Amino acid sequence: MKTSEHIFAKIRDRVHSEEFKNKHRLSENAFIRNCILIFSFLVLYILNQLKKVMQLRLMLRMHF
Repeated sequence: MKTSEHIFAKIRDRVHSEEFKNKHRLSENAFIRNCILIFSFLVLYILNQLKKVMQLRLMLRMHF
């Protein structure tokens, strides 16, 4: 497995864990709604966008 894939797999596992959610809750009712935009999806979406930006920056540096 590539290093970046390994890192993102660990992040995905961590974000989906109940321990992580419980640690970062502001109250008992936080993170319990059933909705389309769940917490773990949002975090992974943001990380994916960062990954794309980093790849683009690397490509631009290689061409200049």
